[in-house]
Amino acid sequence: MNNEERIMNKEGMGMKNNSFSQVDMVREAFHYQSRFKGSTMVFKIDYPVTEDPGFPYLVKDLALLAKTGFKVVIVPGAKEFIDTLLDMQNIAAMWTDTKVPARMTSTRAIPFVEMAAFHVATKFMTRLSGSKVDALIGNFVRARGLGVVDGVDLQHTGTVEKIYVNSISRCLDMGMVPILPCIGWSPSGKPYNVPSDEIALAAATALGAVKFFIVTAHRGLLAGKLKIPEGVETRTDGVRLTPHEAEVLLSANALHKPDAEPELQKTIKELELALRVCRSGVDRVHIVDGREEGSVLKELFSNLGAGTMIYADEYESVRSFRSSDLPDVLRLMEPLMLCMLEHQVLWELHTMAPKQKAILFRANELGVRFSATADAHYITGGWANISDHGKAEKIIDNLSLNRGNIY
Repeated sequence: MNNEERIMNKEGMGMKNNSFSQVDMVREAFHYQSRFKGSTMVFKIDYPVTEDPGFPYLVKDLALLAKTGFKVVIVPGAKEFIDTLLDMQNIAAMWTDTKVPARMTSTRAIPFVEMAAFHVATKFMTRLSGSKVDALIGNFVRARGLGVVDGVDLQHTGTVEKIYVNSISRCLDMGMVPILPCIGWSPSGKPYNVPSDEIALAAATALGAVKFFIVTAHRGLLAGKLKIPEGVETRTDGVRLTPHEAEVLLSANALHKPDAEPELQKTIKELELALRVCRSGVDRVHIVDGREEGSVLKELFSNLGAGTMIYADEYESVRSFRSSDLPDVLRLMEPLMLCMLEHQVLWELHTMAPKQKAILFRANELGVRFSATADAHYITGGWANISDHGKAEKIIDNLSLNRGNIY
């Protein structure tokens, strides 16, 4: 083969590999779409995301999910906008000194809190309407007041008492997207300001959501500002944590929380929320940067993802081989088989499980050559004995495999 032919061959292989990569992406997307279609997913979206230029694209992605059979529930945060409105009215923002801080909402403040909450919710409805997806802002949350805490009457500050699951489910079954603002109502109709984190957590638990998304306006763990414990799977584009690893990470960074910069405090707060959601029964919680176009889709439809995931299920766990896995196994092994063929590497056999026959046949079709494991040849787990050599010889003969010799 001359140099020109080698160059053309490499270019052809590059195009082929690129084509395979694109096809694999499509296959992966279809796999996740079929797996989670019809499932409920709750999206808790921070207010700063709605002010980002990429917000319209985020809502388009959520609309796409709703159109393709996913049950999407949106819980918008409104903290920053509420702060702005209250400041314009010279109403000081005050927070409870509790494990999960809540805004202390006075009788004077609650109308402006409601105004801000519904304004933000309407921004989502407007964008969804533009994507031809029906949405509904509803009184889906029954709340009760927190009452008097440490001698202070919290007035219109509340907590979730009940999520009206049947009402939300009817909306989802009709293909609509329910939007839950940070307001709940008592049975008598009294409004309460309820943290959006609490509403999103309660909704995900009550609806049996399979996924919970925290959509932020910063990079979170990917910013590299928190101490990551050893053994945690990290990449430049994503972090994967078990609930235990998340607890270890939070413990390792506990000293940062009180005096940390705002972005770091948000990251810790989001991890705490994600852990609570995961502990409440939601298998997978994802934290993504909503400013990055397509971050939700990449995190949802890709095995690699684009953010932080805390998982309580068997994500990427080791299990026994199944017959249904064979096509994917062959697809993954084929590049290795071609590499063996290119470099004239022999496939040494000693024994064979019944399910491996199709793998051997595929390698044989590609031209890979086989040899019986040499006597006293070391294999995984110990030294092969003479009987292994004889079994391997029979496998090669019985399956009519291409035979190669060890020199």
